[in-house]
Amino acid sequence: LAELGLDPANKYLCFAGNLAAWQGGNMVVEAFGRLARYHPDTVLLVIGDGQEKDALEAKARCLGIQGRVIFTGRLSYHRVPVYMNACTIGIGGGWYGDDPLLKKRFRFSGSSALKVYSYLACGLPVIIPDIPDLAGIVRRVNCGLVVEPDRVEGLEAALKVMLNNPQHWAEAGARGRAFIEREATWEHRAALIISLVDQVKRQAGELLQ
Repeated sequence: LAELGLDPANKYLCFAGNLAAWQGGNMVVEAFGRLARYHPDTVLLVIGDGQEKDALEAKARCLGIQGRVIFTGRLSYHRVPVYMNACTIGIGGGWYGDDPLLKKRFRFSGSSALKVYSYLACGLPVIIPDIPDLAGIVRRVNCGLVVEPDRVEGLEAALKVMLNNPQHWAEAGARGRAFIEREATWEHRAALIISLVDQVKRQAGELLQ
């Protein structure tokens, strides 16, 4: 932590990725602002950059928590895991609040955000919105909490649950790491693709016979 300029006495919560409106960073900062009143040793670490960065910084100032939210800006690919490993919780994106267009988009397209896989690879338990695809993985692996995407109170409550029982959720993070090693490495995904291609080739050959 010291090499990153972070205080080891604090607990760091991670929100990473492209800071675009559809990520729901505004809701994350608001939930953290509520949480910060009861957990004075917590800090929100926002990793990345994007069009919403200035608005999120303004939101933190408005809530009076600008000293408790650290914006790293854009980091190199190899630097991101160093910061993630300094954290205890990874927060996903896709919090759409009361935006009906984003709700429709996520219900249709789901989410396979790489940031969540990165959190799990670093052994972090995750909190993600209840939208298709990733939510199913988190439930199956039991590596985090799935929360309603439109309720800031739900995100705040999930953060409290994890902070109040760190050992339990550290074990959940370990399950997430095991899932990545077992099912989500690039080698594993490449093998799946090769297997699917071979299957299609075999089926095509049978049709031509």
